Amino acid sequence: VFGSFVQAAVQSLLRIDEALDRAELDAFVEMLADCDAVHVAAARGAFGLGAYAVYGLANIGKRAHLVDNLGAMRVEQAAAIGIPASTAYQAVRSLGIEAGDTLLVHAGSGAVGQAAIQFAVDRGARVVATASARKHPRLRQLNAIPVEYGPGLVERVRAVAPHGITAILDAAGTDEAIEASLELREAHDRSGTIVRGADA
Repeated sequence: VFGSFVQAAVQSLLRIDEALDRAELDAFVEMLADCDAVHVAAARGAFGLGAYAVYGLANIGKRAHLVDNLGAMRVEQAAAIGIPASTAYQAVRSLGIEAGDTLLVHAGSGAVGQAAIQFAVDRGARVVATASARKHPRLRQLNAIPVEYGPGLVERVRAVAPHGITAILDAAGTDEAIEASLELREAHDRSGTIVRGADA
C-alpha cells in the first residue's frame, strides 16, 4: 500500500513538472524573494502543502503566515481576501508615492491601511498612520509612525511630521479625517479617499 502512495506522489510531481511554465515560476520566485511577509492560503487537500510551504519559508528567514479555516468560508468571503491589498496598491500607486514622501494614512490599522503602509514603506516613503492607541504597536511593526485620532489630530500629525505631509490616503471616511486632510495639505492633488464620494 505504501508503495502505491509513493508511486502516485511521484506521478503527480512528474505531471506538475510537465505542465509547469518555467518563466512564470522564475518570476514568481523573484516576487516571493522581494516580499516582507507571505500569506499562504490553503484548504482541504492543499492544507498539507500550504503548511509545508510556510515551514519552508520560515526556514529561510521569510515571515510566513498560514491562513487556515478557509473551508469554513463562503466562496464570496474567500474571493474577497485580496481586495484590501489590491485597493491599497492602487491607491499608493495613484498617489505617486515614492522615496522622500511622507504619507498620512487615516485608519492605518484597518486592512487597507495596513497594506497601504507596507506598499508605501516598500517604495521608500515615511508613513504616519492614525489608529486607536491600542493598535499602535501593530503600526510600529509595519514601520509606520502611529498617531491617535480624535481632538488634536492635526497637531499630533504636525509634531511627528514637522516637514509636512506630501500625500494623504483616507481609509476612514470620517469627517475628522477629511477635515484634518484639508488642513494638513493646501494642495489636494495627492489626497485620496477610498471611502467617501463627491462630498470629500
